[in-house]
Amino acid sequence: MPIPVGKIGPLLLDGRSHYIPLATTEGCLVASTNRGCRAIFLAGGIKSVVYRYLSIEPYLHIWALSNYYRVLNKSLHAGRYIHIRFAARTGDAMGMNMVSKATDSALHCLQKYFSNMQAGRYIHIRFAARTGDAMGMNMVSKATDSALHCLQKYFSNMQVISLSGNMCTDKKPATINTILGRGKSVIAEAHLSADVLAQVLHTNAQRLARLTHSKNWIGSAMAGCPGMMGCNAHAANIIAGMFAATGQDLAQVCSV
Repeated sequence: MPIPVGKIGPLLLDGRSHYIPLATTEGCLVASTNRGCRAIFLAGGIKSVVYRYLSIEPYLHIWALSNYYRVLNKSLHAGRYIHIRFAARTGDAMGMNMVSKATDSALHCLQKYFSNMQAGRYIHIRFAARTGDAMGMNMVSKATDSALHCLQKYFSNMQVISLSGNMCTDKKPATINTILGRGKSVIAEAHLSADVLAQVLHTNAQRLARLTHSKNWIGSAMAGCPGMMGCNAHAANIIAGMFAATGQDLAQVCSV
């Protein structure tokens, strides 16, 4: 069934104007979002910083706690040497072996960082990588799977319970995504003058700040909303409309 698509904009972002498609049956959503874009345009636009690292977190079982740090040390080599496209990078023999094999299955992602969480004999290892313009779940999964296969050659008793152990976290609300970020994390700011607030949004700074505090912070806290994910008016509404219009995975809306 077709969904109506509205056009939002221009949105002035980092000195460039953008028009954004919004697939929704809510005509008022298109109108109100356009009003916000107009206010931002008259205010001089948005300045932003973007972090681009997609994470995946395999779930492992080790045969003895005494081997915990040995597994982590080798995992760190796996993460450090999945610099896909840079297989000739110097390092120890095991690291070079890992990257040459991982390269065969994922050619486009660049490993950025590695971290872990332990629960008894179980380890959640978090790999994060830059994936270019792609969402990148497939390439990160393939690269991590290759690294895990290499790890198992050195630790034959180590079991990979799941390639994803739900600490990524993918398609679910999770505070760890707010803390560490996942995919593209954005920090943006715009300075709205008193004139813009009055003429376009028909309010003033004091009323807007009071509404934000009482609704988005206190109201969301009283409702038990998890962390920053619930501290907004209806961000998921606009994101879902953009995702639907551009062919993105709608299930990811709940994890942003």
